Amino acid sequence: LIRENPQHDLADDAQFRIAYFYDIEDQFGVAERAYREFFKRYPQSDWGDDVVWRLGWLQYKQGRMGDARETFTQAYERYPKGDLTPYGLFWEAKVWEKEGRGVIAQQAYKIVVRDFPLTYYGYKSKIRLAELANQPSPIPQIDHESLPVLPSSGLSKFETLIALGLRDDALLEARGYAFAGE
Repeated sequence: LIRENPQHDLADDAQFRIAYFYDIEDQFGVAERAYREFFKRYPQSDWGDDVVWRLGWLQYKQGRMGDARETFTQAYERYPKGDLTPYGLFWEAKVWEKEGRGVIAQQAYKIVVRDFPLTYYGYKSKIRLAELANQPSPIPQIDHESLPVLPSSGLSKFETLIALGLRDDALLEARGYAFAGE
C-alpha cells in the first residue's frame, strides 16, 4: 500500500503499524528507521504524536537519553496538546533528572501539571515535584480496602482508570489494548 499508493488514506496508518511491529519485536534499528520514515512521508498525520512518543520511548529503553530527551522535546513542540504529549513531557523530565539537571526537570514536570492536570502523568508529576521539594504528596492517600474490586482481566488497568475517573487515560489504554491485538 505504502509503495504503490503512498497518498492512500490508510498509508500513514500502515507506516505506523510497520514501525510499531518492529518496535514491539525489539528490532529497534528497523523500528527507528520506520518511525523516521513516517515523519518524512506523513508529517501532518493524526498518528504523529503516537510516532514521536514511540520513537522517544524506544530511544529511552535503549539508554540513549540525549536522543530520547530531544525526541520528547520535539513531541511537545509539534503536538503541544497531543494525547501522548504528557507521556513524553514526563519522561523528558526523568531524563533531565538522570542528567543532573533538576531545575529543568522541575520545569517539565510543571508543564505536565499545568497542561495535563487530570492525566496519569499529571498526577505523577505533582507527586514527583513534591518529592523533589521534600514535601508530602499532594495526592491524598487512597484506602485500598475501599476501592471497588475489579475483575482480574486483561482490561484491569482500563477498569482501574475508569474507577479513578481518568476517562481520557482509560480511552488511551483501551486504544492501545485494541491496537496491540491482545
